[in-house]
Amino acid sequence: MITRWWKLHQREQERQDKELQRQRAQRAETALEQAETALEQAEAALVEEQRRAQALSDRLKALGIDPDQF
Repeated sequence: MITRWWKLHQREQERQDKELQRQRAQRAETALEQAETALEQAEAALVEEQRRAQALSDRLKALGIDPDQF
């Protein structure tokens, strides 16, 4: 009887362990997706900032001002 109980207990423990692994993998995947999204947003913000800086540089040059002095 104890042996049977022990085997059932072990199976339940294995099932719980697998579920925990599945949950951890799901959380890791979600975290990775969030990090990728944040990276994409940061890259887009950088591109926009570079575009603005270039536009400002072009305006300064049009006014005869050397943008490198800033």
